[in-house]
Amino acid sequence: MSLAKPLIWPFSQSDVTCPPAEFSWLRAQQPLVKVSTGTEPPVGLVTRYDDIRAIISDIWFKPRMPVGALDLGAAYDNSLNQDEPGHTRFRRLIAREFTPRRTAYFRPMVRRIVAGFIDIMISGERPADFMQCIGLRVPVEVMCELLAVPSDDRSYLHAATTRLISIDKGDMDGIAEAGLSIYQAVSDLVSDKRREPGTDLLTRLVAICAADPELLSEDELVVMGMTMLVAGYSATANAIGMGTVTLITEGLLPRLQAEPNLIRTAAEEVLRYLPRIPGPVRMAKEDVEVGGAMIRAGETVVTPLTAANRDGDQFDHPETFDITRSDNPHLAFGHGAHYCLGAHLARIEVQEVFSALAARLPGLRLASGVSALSWHTGFLGDDRLTDLMVTW
Repeated sequence: MSLAKPLIWPFSQSDVTCPPAEFSWLRAQQPLVKVSTGTEPPVGLVTRYDDIRAIISDIWFKPRMPVGALDLGAAYDNSLNQDEPGHTRFRRLIAREFTPRRTAYFRPMVRRIVAGFIDIMISGERPADFMQCIGLRVPVEVMCELLAVPSDDRSYLHAATTRLISIDKGDMDGIAEAGLSIYQAVSDLVSDKRREPGTDLLTRLVAICAADPELLSEDELVVMGMTMLVAGYSATANAIGMGTVTLITEGLLPRLQAEPNLIRTAAEEVLRYLPRIPGPVRMAKEDVEVGGAMIRAGETVVTPLTAANRDGDQFDHPETFDITRSDNPHLAFGHGAHYCLGAHLARIEVQEVFSALAARLPGLRLASGVSALSWHTGFLGDDRLTDLMVTW
């Protein structure tokens, strides 16, 4: 890991649909390189599929806060992002709720939610902000259903979570205020479940906390509730938003209307093709060799999943968006012990949105050019489209 003049991370993009041009060059010439973040000493950046997959799966690397993100300290340590043994303890508590078989039962509920938000969008004015109408609404509403959040509380939770992921990392007061409001809302919900138990996931976690506080403390319970509401929100919304942009610009919604059997492979290709997935950040626990280079103990490594998913050594014609691609082992949800717990649910959400758009709005189009679209990077280092104006 040596470079006389570090590159500046994160790299810029020509527009929101194109991944950074540096990835292709680095994969071929310097797949492990140091980059400057401006907020801490230079960190390692890997760009090859095999190396990224190895690092995010390796027990000799531990998770750490995203580079340049606000340090959340204990809150981060109490989340599913922590290292062992805490990670496995937390994951086992809710893993069975997110298996492929279990999440398959949620599909009708997701379909109903998507249909309802599309109804609202098409009954309103044109152009409409797709992110505000659908992209940012579906993930939170689905999780509210799983946690059995009362209907009267959902608008508040949606507004609070959207505000949290929309705040710039420099707005310390705003982050603290938004985070506290969600914490309090989840804490109040936990109290409600304790008084009036239901059959939902949060009620089951409340029961575990009451039976064995050593297994799950009260604070951990609330943070876990927050994590489920917020963790996959931005990522799923981004997949829905950017996937819709790609399907529109490639002119593929009419084809999906005619060939609905392609919805699932189209959704997987959207996840692979996403031009901006920051990816996990890891710290080496000891000296580890990756791809022929040494990463020293204590060094931080950035693993942009977009770079892995555009690697020509893993994918044929990686720059081609192919909704018929069947061999698609992308890393959009990570890999290994920290593979995204909500991946199967997120897949269903993405599939149901694309299915509904193809069936009901095959003529959906952007109200302005791609150049008008822009990213927002939140305080946790995650990215999402700021808005997406569409018409039909």
